[in-house]
Amino acid sequence: MLYLIDIGPVFMRYLAQMPWGHPLPTWQCKYLIPILRDFKKWDLSALLHTKCHVLRYPNANHNLQKDRSIPVDHQNLRRSVRRTIAGFHGSRGISSKRECDRGEQGCSCGVQGIDAMTDHLGKNHHSGFDRNSRAAATLAAGATFQGVSEDVSNYGRVGIAIYSENATDGVLWVEVSHDGVTWFGPPRKFANTNIATPHMWNIVEKYFRIRYVNGTTEATNLSIQVQYSSNADTTLVHELNEIIPNESEATLVRVGTTFDLEASRQHIRGTAAEFFFGFNNDVGTSWEDIHPQGGDITWLTVATKVEVLSSHAADNGTTPGLGLHSVEIHGLSATGEDQDEVILLNGTAAVESTLTYIRVNIVHSEKCGTYGGSHRGDITCRVTGGGAVLSTMTGAEGAAGSSVQYGEGEAGNGFYSVPLGKIMYITRIEVIPDVSGNKTVDIALYEREDLLDIVSPFSPRRVLWQENGVDKSTEKPVKSHIKVKPLADIWFRAKATGASKIEVHVDFYLLNEDDDGR
Repeated sequence: MLYLIDIGPVFMRYLAQMPWGHPLPTWQCKYLIPILRDFKKWDLSALLHTKCHVLRYPNANHNLQKDRSIPVDHQNLRRSVRRTIAGFHGSRGISSKRECDRGEQGCSCGVQGIDAMTDHLGKNHHSGFDRNSRAAATLAAGATFQGVSEDVSNYGRVGIAIYSENATDGVLWVEVSHDGVTWFGPPRKFANTNIATPHMWNIVEKYFRIRYVNGTTEATNLSIQVQYSSNADTTLVHELNEIIPNESEATLVRVGTTFDLEASRQHIRGTAAEFFFGFNNDVGTSWEDIHPQGGDITWLTVATKVEVLSSHAADNGTTPGLGLHSVEIHGLSATGEDQDEVILLNGTAAVESTLTYIRVNIVHSEKCGTYGGSHRGDITCRVTGGGAVLSTMTGAEGAAGSSVQYGEGEAGNGFYSVPLGKIMYITRIEVIPDVSGNKTVDIALYEREDLLDIVSPFSPRRVLWQENGVDKSTEKPVKSHIKVKPLADIWFRAKATGASKIEVHVDFYLLNEDDDGR
């Protein structure tokens, strides 16, 4: 049984390049008749390995629809093939012959060139080392490998793999052109060329080349392999729960989870979800910052060591007791990098840090001496030598010193400073005021950039969000995801709008990601 197949306009381009000197008109190239015997399913690879003839279907009234296979009477089909090919012979002067597919002698088939003309279809082609591939060799830091223009009209996809013996980074530019003169295309970042993760790209333009710019580390035996293909798209997959590098290709799909959750699971490299909270138990009728100490936050302008101490002697890691043994501090170095350290407590005696800090973002409990316990007293983090208080861990159960279950275990700072190399996105804000007695509060979220600039002119603070007369718990989803740049401070300020003071708690949800210059 023979089948008449409509394979669409893509293959017509190749059928029109027959060896009889003139391109076939489009209407004569529309249908391809494969001689099918044992094929069980239709696919392009089977089609390309079948002896093929060009045929203009003789019955113009036949209702042929796209993607539909129609059985054709074998004898009538044979006569149609001969009539059509004979017409080509007479008009083109083609005298070549070959044996018919079914062994019939004398079939003047003038399309024996089709196999040769379409032989490359469905096959892959590697770009040569004199074009866009590169043999293994050292590439200096900051150096560029520039590929050469190639005509890729016969291909639909390109794959690019870059590998070096050592871990380096770099930027791959996928450059395309309509005319071979004007070039354009997107960059793709490689965080680690030692992995050799391939990049896949669909080709639309006629000409293609690559440009690779090495990063800050010399690449040892860096090789580049470029392969062109007419096959279907290649799907790059990863193992379950594997961290996906930013430079990996991705296909957007609808999944039963959220980006925030995947970021929290650290399934997306360079990205994390964060939650911070803060409170001020005694907000007055004048504006002040939301943090446990009350009043205004102390913003350091010079990195300094800090010291930690408790209001109760049981919080001791030097001679371990039942209370808190150690705390962990997270903050920014003199140049803005994120850093952290663990400090052993010594009761009410101050213990100095090893590192210096220009910002303290987080202070929380690390180890304690009672199962289910925490700190028994208030834990203070301040500038070394009894200086300004930077952060305080208080408690919620009873009074300070009453039990080892007193402490909350984390300071409710209500502020955050974005480290160098990171970008923060504010995704949600919550304000929880104590509205007993019909109290209300005005509250605002501020940002100040360039926290390391300590010489005039300075970057001013600006309001990112504000709500006045808040008389109930308020949640504000931030659909636009307010972007906060590296080395910027964000913090809350509030004031009571009535005659009496008010207690205010704030929660804010952030997404952070590596700053790649976007």
